[in-house]
Amino acid sequence: MASSRAGSSLAAGEMSAKEVRARIESSKADARKSAAGTDQLLFEKLVQDSLVCRQAGKSELHLTKAIETVACVEMNRKAMGDDQKMLHAFALSNLGSALHILGYLDAARQLYEQAHSELASAPRPLCIFCLAEPRDEQLNYIYSRMEMAARCEMPDPSEYLDGDGQKQHWTEEDKQAALPRANEIEAEIHTKKMPTLNMGSLSGVSHKSYPITSTPRKELW
Repeated sequence: MASSRAGSSLAAGEMSAKEVRARIESSKADARKSAAGTDQLLFEKLVQDSLVCRQAGKSELHLTKAIETVACVEMNRKAMGDDQKMLHAFALSNLGSALHILGYLDAARQLYEQAHSELASAPRPLCIFCLAEPRDEQLNYIYSRMEMAARCEMPDPSEYLDGDGQKQHWTEEDKQAALPRANEIEAEIHTKKMPTLNMGSLSGVSHKSYPITSTPRKELW
C-alpha cells in the first residue's frame, strides 16, 4: 500500500532532475571514451537487468541500471525520431519509477511527465494485430504515478503494468528468484568491469551503434 512521505519533495539530499540528467550524460560520455556502441541485444539486457534489480529490492542498483537504459536509447539515436519515442518513453518512465521508489519525488514527477508526453505523441501500430495495444492503459498508469509523486505518495514497489496493460504484482518468490542475478550485477559493478554500454565485439575500436527497434517486455514498473 502506498504511504505518504512527510515534508517537501525538495527535502535535503533529494536528487534533482538536473542531477539525474547529469548521470545519464556521464554514462554516455564514459561509453564513448571506451569506444562503446549500442544494439538491440544490449538494450534488452539492460532492461532485463534493471527489472531484476527492481524485483530483488535493490533500489540503488535499479536506479543505476535504469539510468544506463536511458543512456543506451539516447546513444543509439542521432535525433529523436518517431520510431524511438516509445522506447525512450518506457525507459524514462521506469527511471522515474526507480527515483520514486527511492523517494526522489520531484525528479520522478518530471521524468514521468516527459515519459507521458513522449508516449502520447509516439505513433501507434497500424497493423490489425496491434489494435489491442494498451497505449491508453500505459498512459493512465504513468499519469497516476506522476500524480502520486506530486502528492508525495510512495508507490507499491511490487506493482507493475504488464505488456497487456494489466496491473500485476511481483511475489516474494519473484524476489527470491531475482536475487542471485541482482547480486551478480552488483559484483560486476564493484569489480569495475568494462562499461555496460561497451560492445567491443561488435563495435571494434570505434563507436558504432546498431538499430534498437523494439521495446522488450513492454512493462512499466
